Amino acid sequence: MKYQKRFFVLSHYPFLEWNHSFRGSMHLHGHQHNQSLYNLEMREKGIKRYDVGVDANEYRPISIDEIIELFD
Repeated sequence: MKYQKRFFVLSHYPFLEWNHSFRGSMHLHGHQHNQSLYNLEMREKGIKRYDVGVDANEYRPISIDEIIELFD
């Protein structure tokens, strides 16, 4: 998926590597039911992978713009 000239890979399951992962693309996934620290840990490690599930986002939906802002 492309949004604002950015490339995203969407999947139910998280991937270790995904299309264009080494060129700045982001991977949005669910499945794991992580706690809210997971997404911050991914950012700190430089991994542009984000769990979009509500349990990883303080039980609220999150916008794609918020995800982009987190990684910028």
